[in-house]
Amino acid sequence: MAAGTVAELASALREDPAFFAECVRRYTAAGFGTPDASEQRSWRNSWPPLFAALERAGLGGLRLYLEYGTPGAARRIDALLLGQRADGVLVVVLVELKQWAGSVPVSAGMVRRSDGEVVVHPVAQIASYRAFFDDWRPADAPSLEIRARVVLHNASEEDVRALGPSSAGADPVPVLGREDLQADGEALAGLLGCADVSPAEDGLVRSFEGIEWTPSAGLQQRIAQSLFGKSSFALVGSQQHAYVEVRDRVAALAADPGGPGTVITVQGGPGSGKTLIATSRPRTPWTRPPAVPASSSSTKRSAWPTTGTRPPRRWSG
Repeated sequence: MAAGTVAELASALREDPAFFAECVRRYTAAGFGTPDASEQRSWRNSWPPLFAALERAGLGGLRLYLEYGTPGAARRIDALLLGQRADGVLVVVLVELKQWAGSVPVSAGMVRRSDGEVVVHPVAQIASYRAFFDDWRPADAPSLEIRARVVLHNASEEDVRALGPSSAGADPVPVLGREDLQADGEALAGLLGCADVSPAEDGLVRSFEGIEWTPSAGLQQRIAQSLFGKSSFALVGSQQHAYVEVRDRVAALAADPGGPGTVITVQGGPGSGKTLIATSRPRTPWTRPPAVPASSSSTKRSAWPTTGTRPPRRWSG
């Protein structure tokens, strides 16, 4: 949606009164729809502390992409930093931004926010985004090292401990809070995953921006394996949320074997991921894939359990 060096975007945010209006225009043009008031409020609340931390860490020369969209505008990454290591390998740092304070984990991969809404754990969320760059990177793409950080700029140290990687049931991703962002220099650059990262050469930036993200051979193989119950598949976004909902409900039912029989249905439009949710079974309490009927609806673009809560209107913040 918006791209430039950290210093350029930070300067625009501070000095250009039309900066946010231009971001709204680009967001809509990118196919994400029109951002609602809560989305725009999250930008105004989350970008300034992120920019301030990046500049204080001496990372003003890194390339920064805000609301980086994946193919088909299916999902958005809050912020993506691009630089290079000393050996010339490009480094991508994915950043999930949250305004949260007082949130607590309720199950592996799920968190209850202070407003009472249960959502996907930000560590699980950013881990799924990181998997995208492995699963969708074509063979001719430049070498990339993918790193990830969750930045909870309003969270206390206690909040950060509660939402650490061990509570997410996902690959470890560092979680940074309010106090972490007050560090200076190299220490802060290290916390942000950029201690060994310098601005990328123009040619490398162009090679990254020119990548045509398509499913890799490994991804296609894992899809086939998943459909036959032989492996796991990295679900993302609303698919991930729906899968965790189904998994937790099956676990609750399994804990009460004497209870009444229950049917869990998953509804969604064509290609929304119903079959993958129904057949995926990594780290779940069942020993055979459960019967999860999947039905199509042209009015639903994401797959969700029919008896579950609806997805939040926003992806982040």
